[in-house]
Amino acid sequence: MLNDTLPSFTNPPANAVHVAHIVSCLKKSSGIPPAALGICEAILHVGGQVKLFAGHAETSFEPEINVPYRTSSVSFTGRYFGWTIDEVKQVKRQRNEGWAVHVHGLWSGANFVERWSRPHDFSPPFIFSPHGMFSPAALAQSRWRKRLVWWLSQRRQLATTSLVHVTSEAERDDVRAAGVRQPVACLPLPVPSPVRLKRLTGDDQSLLRIGFLGRIAPIKRIELLIDAFKKVFNHRYEAELLIAGPIIDSGYGNSLLRRTRGCSSICWLGEISGPTKEKFFKEIDLLVLPSASENFGVVVTEALSIGIPVAASMGTPWKVLSDQGLGFYGFNDVIGLTMCLTKAKELGKAGLAALGEGGPAHVENNYSYKTIGRKWVELHHWLRGYTDPPPWVEVPV
Repeated sequence: MLNDTLPSFTNPPANAVHVAHIVSCLKKSSGIPPAALGICEAILHVGGQVKLFAGHAETSFEPEINVPYRTSSVSFTGRYFGWTIDEVKQVKRQRNEGWAVHVHGLWSGANFVERWSRPHDFSPPFIFSPHGMFSPAALAQSRWRKRLVWWLSQRRQLATTSLVHVTSEAERDDVRAAGVRQPVACLPLPVPSPVRLKRLTGDDQSLLRIGFLGRIAPIKRIELLIDAFKKVFNHRYEAELLIAGPIIDSGYGNSLLRRTRGCSSICWLGEISGPTKEKFFKEIDLLVLPSASENFGVVVTEALSIGIPVAASMGTPWKVLSDQGLGFYGFNDVIGLTMCLTKAKELGKAGLAALGEGGPAHVENNYSYKTIGRKWVELHHWLRGYTDPPPWVEVPV
């Protein structure tokens, strides 16, 4: 048994937690890479140990946090197929030493690496994070390819996992709807402790700046934001819409560019990170998340942590925005989003700033590295058999 290979702790310390995280790719964009890095940083923050393994990393990738990682991108196979034999051996070595393994995402080589690296004599904890890939909107993309992979391998693989990690109750329901019967832990993604940024007001301090930050893909429904913005703000001096993020779907991206042609108050910023991302948050007065489906949306906690209110659609797990008075929640079409932007226009810069004042405290209490890191340590202690399951774990009878 695994517990026989480890020291016995009545109250095990955080450094008894050792986790090897596996992702298919490391890149600067939103999505799985920053989510996996955030979980790693949270565990490190409270004294646990982690290593991150990736099949490929973009040449421009530079982690903004101090997480040790390995990648096989320097090799031909690593660049085009995602993993090398040596990389698999490294993961297996960690598991043979008793490290838990945490796989991020479906439909990728990361899942095969988990299968190939399993020890023969015992089974350290195996955690899986789908990161929203079980949502109906996500499953509808490349539907038949995903169905084939699911029935050939991943359905059986998930039946062997120790735990499935989700970030919201809605994502938990999607996992259960897919037929997964393993224990499910609902833990949000962490963000750094809140930091108040000095806002940039520009020459015209009355000019509202509305922002979107994320992947430029159909599931994000950016067309709703563009259409609603043009309905509410008729003049260039009233507001600007700043759209930032990498174009994932070129056809969709081109359709949005045509939609905004001739509208000088809509600015396309492209993919941003580091100082340019910080400048984006310094400038905007309201962040909008119009997604059809979103398992979490770490950009929301990033905005709230620096006092920016957020408007989020019904397809996101952010009802707390309206419950706690941190923004707007529940629109599902252009009409609903138009009403939100109209209210933002009425509030003005000062009113929106007041709306976001409670954001930093809310993030510190619920999503900080310290808060989430402690919960991950508690979760791993349960998986090792040291404690009872935490209250946020749903264990099927």
